Amino acid sequence: MNDRGLIFGGEVIHRGDLREVRSPADGSLVAHYVPATAADVDRAVAEARQQGRTWMRLHPDERARVLRAAAEAIRAHVDDIAEVLTREQGKPVADSVKEILFGASVFDYYAEEGRRVHGSLRPNTDPDTVSMVSYHPVGVVAGIVPWNYPVDLYAWKVAPALAAGCPVVVKPPEEAPLAIGMVSQLLTDAGLPPGTLFDLPGGAETGQRLVSRPEV
Repeated sequence: MNDRGLIFGGEVIHRGDLREVRSPADGSLVAHYVPATAADVDRAVAEARQQGRTWMRLHPDERARVLRAAAEAIRAHVDDIAEVLTREQGKPVADSVKEILFGASVFDYYAEEGRRVHGSLRPNTDPDTVSMVSYHPVGVVAGIVPWNYPVDLYAWKVAPALAAGCPVVVKPPEEAPLAIGMVSQLLTDAGLPPGTLFDLPGGAETGQRLVSRPEV
């Protein structure tokens, strides 16, 4: 497969500094990826805070439409994603297919759950006062995905955040970043506005930089 770059709010960034992804089955080279630097993380968080407001302001029905479209695209490309997931992560193809299809169902589930976020009226001790509770996106969400079920666990982190209207900066595992990159691209192509999803593969230093940011 082609080497994967950083998915930067809708833009794919390639550069010369690459790391290998090798098959745990036989040690063969699967592909290379661009590792995210501390500067990449800082830029992603800053852009997600600014540009992610477009996604925050969308009606929940429109956000649901994008998530459902992404789920359909994942199902349509399940065989291609499963082949890559098996090569980079080592599980049997049948298990990869099962994982990916379950991940697609997670996007469907949260597409509908995001439409059910309602406010409420609360009792007040003052009869002339009405207390109203409303819910708003909290802001940029950071997601760190482990290696064992990468596509499934990616879905469980990214789908609820997007459904709630939050932009996401996600760090895939350095051992298995390739299938996740394919899913992130399908999400972007499904209609995410620029600045909504950032997919930054890397090792522990990338994750540490991400969680150290006070904005997430």
